[in-house]
Amino acid sequence: SGGTVAGSTGAFSQNIAIRLSSATNNLHVHQDDSDKSLLQFSNTTTGSATGDGFQIGISGDEEALLDMKESKPIILSTGGGERLRIDSSGRVLISHTASRTVGTKTGQIQVIESGNNAAISIIQTNNAASAPFLAFGKTRSANDTGSTIVQNGDSLGQILFAGADGSDVDSTGATITAKVDGTPGA
Repeated sequence: SGGTVAGSTGAFSQNIAIRLSSATNNLHVHQDDSDKSLLQFSNTTTGSATGDGFQIGISGDEEALLDMKESKPIILSTGGGERLRIDSSGRVLISHTASRTVGTKTGQIQVIESGNNAAISIIQTNNAASAPFLAFGKTRSANDTGSTIVQNGDSLGQILFAGADGSDVDSTGATITAKVDGTPGA
């Protein structure tokens, strides 16, 4: 109670509670108010200040939080192999470790896989007439929540097919593009 554990190693035969009188799991970290409750991991390279290393916990708004403070990726692995990576630019990379450019675009979500497994599936399972869909949206707004009207000739979405030319995968074979044709209005 209010004590300090010091030394280089320790062994505990019971659950550990931090800011609680008892723990319901092996390690239970509690915040006495609505503020964030975090575990922080750091080393001599990252530094040990609030803005260093990696933090996991809940935010002051009770949101689950994984926060890599360094310009490094967050990596999820199973079965001894990396499965998903969020790189320092916020791109989601599935089954690979470095982003690729395809058709001059570096996508925010990338799936690269050998064999026949480089696929994205959308499956809806319900006894109804509705179907799964893929939605493309376009606004001329400069912010994430705006809905500024599009203009005649604006591209609304595009599907691009590209092939490798021996040095990259930027050679476009075909595209399907949807454009505004006329004056848009509500």
